[in-house]
Amino acid sequence: TVWVAATAAGAANGTSEADAYGNFTTALADITAAGDVLRVVGIVACGSHNLSGSTTSVPPVPAKNFQYTIEGDATGSTLTGTGGLTRMFTINAASGGQDVTFRNIKFTGSTNYSAGGGAVLFSNQPGVNITFENCRFEGNSLASTVLTGGGALSIASSSVTIIDCLFKENQAFRNGGAIFIANLANVTITGSTFYKNSTADTN
Repeated sequence: TVWVAATAAGAANGTSEADAYGNFTTALADITAAGDVLRVVGIVACGSHNLSGSTTSVPPVPAKNFQYTIEGDATGSTLTGTGGLTRMFTINAASGGQDVTFRNIKFTGSTNYSAGGGAVLFSNQPGVNITFENCRFEGNSLASTVLTGGGALSIASSSVTIIDCLFKENQAFRNGGAIFIANLANVTITGSTFYKNSTADTN
């Protein structure tokens, strides 16, 4: 298990809550093998991450073609986005075997993102499995110039399972205030609530 908190603690090497990393990118780069868990403590700035792998991140984040989990406290932890700049997570290159579970996480503050795809996550690769369990997506949005939808999630080709989640007050110009699903995506949603998500376009 790799730990990350709002600020670095103790030895800041991610080996325990007492020694948590203070940077989400650093913690994510330390997820390197099947079964790894990234534990989020409290409210943590997420930034933008290509889960297909990135050589430009500091430190570089390798592709994660295995099963891993990003998990908050049982009562919920929060990942915050960057308004107007980036989405939180992207999978847009071949990622055979990638299987990521997000659990007990609130995603918020990813607002007015100006590129296509969901403000929290965009995935368009076959062979990718994504699970959201007991997560909350609140107040995320795409800019009014973005014609593809998904104020929170945009899913194409990938397989996504959504269990006991809340989508609240997410916005897009069109095609899904909360979720946009296209192009052979396989999406299963159970026990989840959608509240005041919206689109502005009348077409």
